[in-house]
Amino acid sequence: HLKFNPPPEDDEALMARLVHRSDDTAEAMGKRITMYHENVSSVIGNYEHICQKFDGQLDKQAIADTIAAFLESVPTGKAAFIPRVIIAGAPA
Repeated sequence: HLKFNPPPEDDEALMARLVHRSDDTAEAMGKRITMYHENVSSVIGNYEHICQKFDGQLDKQAIADTIAAFLESVPTGKAAFIPRVIIAGAPA
């Protein structure tokens, strides 16, 4: 993120690859977030029985620790169940 976690300016190769979208405005972001919530709301009911939700507003390490604790608590040995982690959500 250019404001909250900017890339190192001394990395010329990285800086050359960065693209700042012309439509990165507060209004456009609001529309994207609204669309995201509408899309997720339309399908999440199909996955409620297999979903585990985590608080994505926590700091990165707390989120990682929470996910790790969940994965450690999942029973092993069930060939039909392989836990997968999908991190999805609108940007904070």
